[in-house]
Amino acid sequence: MTRVRSLLVAGLLVAAGALAEEPCSIAAALAAYTAGDYPRAADLFERARGCARFEATDHYNAACAQALAGRADAAFASLQRAVALGWANVEHLGGDPDLASLRADPRWASVVRATETLAASDRRIWGGAAFETPYRDELSEAERIAGLARYWAEVRSNFAFFDQVPELDWDAAFLETLPRVRAAASTADYYRVLQALNARLRDGHTNVYPPEELWERVYSKPGLRTARVEGRVLVTRVIDPALAEAGLEPGLEILAIDGEPVEAYAERAIRPYQAASTPQDLEVRVYGYALLAGASGTPVDLEVENAAGERRSVRVARTTQEELAKVAPPFRPIELTTLGDGILRVDLRSFDTSAVVEEWLARWSEIAAAKGLILDLRDNGGGNSGHGYRILATLLDRPVATSVWRTRLYRPSFRAWGNAEGWHVAGEGRIEPDAERRFGGPVAVLIGPRTYSAAEDFAVAFDVAERGPMIGEATGGSTGQPLAFGLPGGGQARVCSKRDTYPDGREFVGVGVLPDREVRTTVADLRAGRDPVLEAALEAVRAAAVR
Repeated sequence: MTRVRSLLVAGLLVAAGALAEEPCSIAAALAAYTAGDYPRAADLFERARGCARFEATDHYNAACAQALAGRADAAFASLQRAVALGWANVEHLGGDPDLASLRADPRWASVVRATETLAASDRRIWGGAAFETPYRDELSEAERIAGLARYWAEVRSNFAFFDQVPELDWDAAFLETLPRVRAAASTADYYRVLQALNARLRDGHTNVYPPEELWERVYSKPGLRTARVEGRVLVTRVIDPALAEAGLEPGLEILAIDGEPVEAYAERAIRPYQAASTPQDLEVRVYGYALLAGASGTPVDLEVENAAGERRSVRVARTTQEELAKVAPPFRPIELTTLGDGILRVDLRSFDTSAVVEEWLARWSEIAAAKGLILDLRDNGGGNSGHGYRILATLLDRPVATSVWRTRLYRPSFRAWGNAEGWHVAGEGRIEPDAERRFGGPVAVLIGPRTYSAAEDFAVAFDVAERGPMIGEATGGSTGQPLAFGLPGGGQARVCSKRDTYPDGREFVGVGVLPDREVRTTVADLRAGRDPVLEAALEAVRAAAVR
């Protein structure tokens, strides 16, 4: 059951916590399940079924608890209700260990058949196999138009943030894009047209991705990291040792790209194709992630200037991500560094895999012995919110609420009756303190525009917990549950279908999670090798540690 719930309701089981046994509390039933008390969970599900609104997943989860409690008749009844309300995940049904006790029962085959029938019907309606044609350098006009239509329809049905782009008429945007799609000379050109349309939605979790066959032509770049600092575009990191040997170093200002002033180049060639949720998110994408991207092996001519005002031209080659990985330091999702006065800095660079949690727990004795912690999330692009919550649980002494989410609720008959579309709203989740581990010393969290998605979910919960200051800049301001689908030529798209807020309803998508203390890195800081954000956090943690 846990895997299903985490797929459909990100982080809910991790966050459920031991709630009061309210008569209609599905969350209380989930908490009993996660605690391993399956008879009690089954009782609570049955109690809640009589007075709470049950979705298909709730009936499925009830079946899991009932099967583990040895109540086969009740479990089969719950599975039948789940399928009747739309449960169609055949693969998960077949492999869920919670239901192992039911598979020898003659009734199991009928449940599988009913689920398979429903899944086949769903694929006929939503599968889109006819649209997902293989890659070719040039797609037919019919394919290009079909892909535009599918993308437009999925956005229209599922996008959670139309209110944040009130000037956008989505139907008019379709008509404006149609002649450009028809005129696209190549598959690469076609995907650029779709990306330009997608950028108008201004959401970092709603994206169009070209086919894998084009990645080397569009995503390759030099082994440099760049950023816009105080209105100037600077090299912030040199990843490729060969470029360092050629004299490229952090702090160099990029004045021009291929003979064009850098700002003009960015506005013309980069900005129109970037989907971003906030101004700070857009700036990172334009002047960081995408600025120097292009075809593998093609050179980029840069005009650069050092701190002394000396200018020179330098030519650098773009390289694939695979080639760059061979010369770059290995990526580690977590890294610990001991600072002065017993304070430990923990770089949490990704929540993508459970490796970050496993390493955190493996090094718990070192973490627990620290006099203070600084958690650096400035380069954490997200992943699985549950991994972040698992780490946060070791820093808490009380339950903490996580974000509230909602998704659009379209009911055809209601529309026929003249009613507006509504929302399905889910209550807040909760993170329970780790029963075995707790760090009680001072903690500070570093955030910035590259802090994204699941890392922002962590920041929201940390903020709610009032566990310590967040220092730096506003986060990227984008999280949610993307709905992915294929496009002609082997490309992909995704649409953000879930809208998250603070538990009290405050918006952070489209805004960013705001720091308690804003600290920005200046050009002078970068050139001197200073990290003022870390310095401010170190000062705050030291002060708290001596109280």
